[in-house]
Amino acid sequence: MLRRVPTMLTNVVPLRFEMEPGIAFAAVVAQAAQRLEEAVEHQRYPQERLVRELPGPVGGAAGRFGPDINIMSFNYRLGYAGHPAAVRTLCSGPVDDLTVNVYDRMDGQGLDVALDGNAELYAPERLAAHVDDFVALLSRVTHLLEAPSITS
Repeated sequence: MLRRVPTMLTNVVPLRFEMEPGIAFAAVVAQAAQRLEEAVEHQRYPQERLVRELPGPVGGAAGRFGPDINIMSFNYRLGYAGHPAAVRTLCSGPVDDLTVNVYDRMDGQGLDVALDGNAELYAPERLAAHVDDFVALLSRVTHLLEAPSITS
């Protein structure tokens, strides 16, 4: 039901992963899929409450959850009175730490990925290094899905 009702009620849902040295990248992907499926039913839990209730650096006064991934899969083919409309993302919201926004516009053109960082936490050169690392990861994803484990 939650995924069929148009709304702006989706909140940040922290996901916990069990990571060990040598874990297969495919296992990380499978774990992420499972955790996301489990988290969907909790996505309407108010973020402000999470910040208050979670101890330490995850919540607390700073209210930062750490790096996050925001997956936005919407049909962007809009029209008004028979006239097509174009959707442009001007801002995806405040960034507490580091955010990877993934847009699936369902137009057959693939995914758009944007990396945003909190300027109080990351110097421009550090953000550029994160972008380079992320692009390198994406270029190896196919290989990593077939590899026996992640190496550092």
